[in-house]
Amino acid sequence: MRIIDSFSTEFGDSAGISEVEIGFEYFSKALLYLGFSSKAVVVAISWFVCALVIYAFSRTKDDVLVFALLVFPIFFYDMTMNGLRYGVSFCLAKIAYDSFESSKKKTFAIMTLLSISFHLSGFVLLVLLMARRLSVKHLIMGGLCAGILLLIFFDRLLFKFSAYGELEAPSGLSGLAPLLLFAMIYISMVVLSFRNVVYLTFLFVLEIAFFVLAKFSYAGLRFQFLTLFALLCTVPRCSVMYSRNRAIFLCLVFFIGILGFVSKSRNMIDGVDSGESPFIPYQFYWERK
Repeated sequence: MRIIDSFSTEFGDSAGISEVEIGFEYFSKALLYLGFSSKAVVVAISWFVCALVIYAFSRTKDDVLVFALLVFPIFFYDMTMNGLRYGVSFCLAKIAYDSFESSKKKTFAIMTLLSISFHLSGFVLLVLLMARRLSVKHLIMGGLCAGILLLIFFDRLLFKFSAYGELEAPSGLSGLAPLLLFAMIYISMVVLSFRNVVYLTFLFVLEIAFFVLAKFSYAGLRFQFLTLFALLCTVPRCSVMYSRNRAIFLCLVFFIGILGFVSKSRNMIDGVDSGESPFIPYQFYWERK
């Protein structure tokens, strides 16, 4: 809300330009230009995230299952409340990845650019998703794209690095919840179907590395959830979903999703009235004055 208010009070100015990506900035300003209030802009973007995440995880029945059992209890509330920017970006990155798998090059390019324009972490997510099929050609193209993005968003990247450098993880146990959730999903998949073990282990090693980073910087915690989301996007395409152990795996992830929801709920309760946009106490849009 604070960022939207800055766009509203200094409309047309560059206030906040180093704080958010250009896609989110211009999308918000366009809504303000149409007469939306700052609150209405937040609500509109929240509904936009809802539509995107449903579309992103509706491609197949397995996508729907993973959304219902894992994405919804672990990510949905944050993506549609406090994490609007990364919510849009992650959903667009998932759509871009599906387009890449379906050889829809134009859609892939458009969705990739839109994802990055809302949050730069969308590029990292897309790289992790595409790592399953990376070749020398893809590495060269990725390097060129990364170089171009670095030139375009250099000032914004410097701002983010300096901002994260000043933030520390809330406690010594920060990052334990996403690590445990990741580990439980990883072990369930590897034990029930060994076929995708190399790629899954690659993601697991990254998750552990980011958990260690979270002891020194808040950025590590952000990257942990990004890697966990990458895993969830990958699950529908993994062999365990087509194996004879499919039913067992779905039962396991059902309980893992419940644990993820309990963990998220605890974070919400622990953060009562803290920060500029606390989850609790919750108020409906029409209840706010």
